[in-house]
Amino acid sequence: MMLKMNLRSVCGAIPLVAAMVSMAAPAHAWNYSSSGQWASVNYGSWTVYQNEWGSSASCMLYANNANNWASAASYSGGGTKGYPHVQSQVINQDIYSSWFVSGFNVSPPTSGVNLYTYMYDMWTSNLQDELIVVEHSTNSGNWGTQIASNQTIGGRFYSSVWQASNGANNVIIFSGASSRDSGNEDCNAYFKWASQAGKLHNNTLREVSFGVEPTSTNGWQQFTTNSFWGSWGHN
Repeated sequence: MMLKMNLRSVCGAIPLVAAMVSMAAPAHAWNYSSSGQWASVNYGSWTVYQNEWGSSASCMLYANNANNWASAASYSGGGTKGYPHVQSQVINQDIYSSWFVSGFNVSPPTSGVNLYTYMYDMWTSNLQDELIVVEHSTNSGNWGTQIASNQTIGGRFYSSVWQASNGANNVIIFSGASSRDSGNEDCNAYFKWASQAGKLHNNTLREVSFGVEPTSTNGWQQFTTNSFWGSWGHN
């Protein structure tokens, strides 16, 4: 599991009420498709990015909207190849006086051996802290130093929590005891846990993204987000 190498942000006003992505339509046809490592498409408060940096292989980004999209490519070798993801606008809200909840349903490739990590990637203001919540990973190992074990955060059980540095950011990794392809997340719960453990530089949630970090695939494979939603606001 590697830190994404190119953070893309969409600036916007701080919402005073929830900004929400509705449930997805079936992904049998795509309204948007584009090749290239930096392909992206904006849907209001959310943007879908290809964000592929670690390979010269061709790749495709497909989307119907911010909650129904896919990335397809053929990857080989080691190392994270990118982070196809959906990302919120910059919201900069205090974690103790606001809320951010989200949910997802994905279809990873099932043919052959594919190495990847589905995850939430969340940041505090000024990009000082990066919080990674692992949902489904076929890669092995965490990185950094383990700082906690057997924690229940936001209603989900985590066998280990890790802290690392990529040279520029403080990174906190929440590694679940089991993998899943669908579920809901109380995103603020992770920031509060890290804050109360003295592991954050500040208590301002900057933005939230959700996507997949592929390492290698069994030929041409597609990573599909069937549905995604995210909502936030002030208490």
